[in-house]
Amino acid sequence: SWFEQSEYGAALASGLLNQTLGENDSWLSLGGESSSEISLLQVGLEEAIASFEGGGNFILDDENGGAWFVIPGTEPATFPDETGRVLLAQLITPGQVSLSINLQYRAQDGSSHQLENESLIFPEGIAGCTSNTACNFDSSAAYDDGSCYFPEEYYNCDGTCNSDIDGDGLCDESEIAGCTDLGADNYNPDATDDDGSCVFYGCTNPDADNFLASANTDDGSCIVSGCTYSFSSNYNPDATYDDGSCTITPFEYCGDGTIWDEETGACIQEIEAYLNDEDELAILNPCYFDSNEDGIVNISDLMDLLTVYGLTCP
Repeated sequence: SWFEQSEYGAALASGLLNQTLGENDSWLSLGGESSSEISLLQVGLEEAIASFEGGGNFILDDENGGAWFVIPGTEPATFPDETGRVLLAQLITPGQVSLSINLQYRAQDGSSHQLENESLIFPEGIAGCTSNTACNFDSSAAYDDGSCYFPEEYYNCDGTCNSDIDGDGLCDESEIAGCTDLGADNYNPDATDDDGSCVFYGCTNPDADNFLASANTDDGSCIVSGCTYSFSSNYNPDATYDDGSCTITPFEYCGDGTIWDEETGACIQEIEAYLNDEDELAILNPCYFDSNEDGIVNISDLMDLLTVYGLTCP
């Protein structure tokens, strides 16, 4: 339960400009209902008033104490009415009020009197938690005493989750999916449930020199040693690093129209064999076209050929 408080109200009746402003407000007094009727003084009430003005209880029980009061004989509103009563407070609440108070007053003959631990509970009936969704709901309570307490979100009154599929004690609504492996490249320190998304970068080619068995995502770092020369007999098309292992077979190395010359250790132009006019095996010497016999077949030899170009051979 709580005490109704108005934004135009006050904790003490002497703080109300008029009675109308105090109609929907809870306040304390000693007879009057507004500043026009009474002027109250107070000491040591700051914390209690702050709680009361916030709708909470007004509790004053520390060793220093406190009070609200008037100077005796100066405030007619504090005198008892014809029934002998003095207004102490207006309290608006949906619950039950439990009042315990110490009173001190001076009679008209000048004598002082004290009443300690005066108590009053109203309205009558059992006070307790009246909210049926609270953990301590009391069906027999007629008035709410503000004692209701409720489970935390996603939990029941036993302190266990309403839903916890994996049984880890963390409610499903609070679970965070992600990678929980500390060694993963995408490790999520906030994740509570591993969703199989962990990424381990590295070389995933089992034939590579730096193959990493734990890697599940290739990062392009694979190194495959081998022969990278395509004309080599042991050429490895998957090799990324030439390790000097290439085996070059001469006849495979030489290109079209050339052959390997063992004597010179180099590729030379291939010399073709043919049958001459006498049907004898002959060899076509490339230097046959060196008409001026200077050892080079060049433009001079071409000019010599053009001088006889188109003649009919016998």
